[in-house]
Parts: sequence; structure tokens; C-alpha cells
Amino acid sequence: MVRLKKRYFLCEIVFVDQDGFSSSQPQTLPSLKEADVYHAVKGAVEEIYGDYGVGAVMGGLNVKYMNARTNVVLIRVHLHANKILWTSLPFVKKIAKCDCFMKTLHIGGTILSCQKSLLKYNRQQLAVLLKQCKTPEERKTVQDSLKKCNLNVSESGTAFTKGNNTEDDENSDDDDDSEFGD
Repeated sequence: MVRLKKRYFLCEIVFVDQDGFSSSQPQTLPSLKEADVYHAVKGAVEEIYGDYGVGAVMGGLNVKYMNARTNVVLIRVHLHANKILWTSLPFVKKIAKCDCFMKTLHIGGTILSCQKSLLKYNRQQLAVLLKQCKTPEERKTVQDSLKKCNLNVSESGTAFTKGNNTEDDENSDDDDDSEFGD
């Protein structure tokens, strides 16, 4: 039996205000669901590639993880359709009737590689936040958060998984990774 290789897209959903600019304050929508992201991505693929694109992507398209507080999404697709998804993500303009765009942070062959990239990205964001702190209390809170951003595989091994399903981590031994958004 042949194993199907997969690619994982780590994306950040950036909400835009009515003027078309990204909000300076991160806007989170707790009512946003994984199904909303799934349908928005599917719609973008259909808009760009039509029935061919939807047929190629639908076999392996899956939203593996979504954090409504940080607006980070992990999308899985089969390797043969990763370029179709990659070129369609910039055309996601609305998710659940909210104007937004998707910023690709990392493309990886494993969930663990995406997790490492997310930790690196979070450290960078906290460093930017540290420069913007105005009070000593805010500064101390951000510094404590920076200290907690350590990558220990034993601590972080299950951050993206639901329940005990770690099949995708164990079966994917492909280490071809690409980083974006630095």
C-alpha cells in the first residue's frame, strides 16, 4: 500500500476594517469555525481553478487546527494538490461574512515542523509587542511570555492534535519545508 504524502499550510487570518486596511489591534471572532475556513478555501479554489481544482484538492483538504484567539489555521492537503491550494489562498477574501485575507506563515511536510515555525513566529510577534509596551507591568507580562516560548517536543507534541490522533505526525517523514512571512 502506498502512503500519500501531505503538505501542511500554517496560515494567519488577518481581518481588515471597512477601509480595507488590516486592523492594528488583532480582531478575533470566537464564532469562527473550522468549517467556515474550509468553505472559504474551497470557494477560492473553485473561483480560480473551477471544477478541476476542487476535484484535485477535495480528496485531502482538511482544516486540522484553528485557534480563534490568535487567528492561526493549519490546513492539510495532499502533495499533488499543494500548488493549487497555495495559489488559491491569496484569493480568500471573506470568511463567515468577515472581510479578511490569509497570510501564509509556513508550508511543511509535518505538523511538528509547522509547530516549530509557529513558535518562532510567536516569539517574533512577542518581541514586537515588547517594543510597544508602555507600562512596566505590560513589559513584565510580555517578557514572561517570551520566556515561556521554548520548544520542548515533550511539551509541544500534542498542540495541534485533537484527542489522541497522532497518525499524521508519525506517518509523515517528509522534511521538505518552506518558510514565508519573515
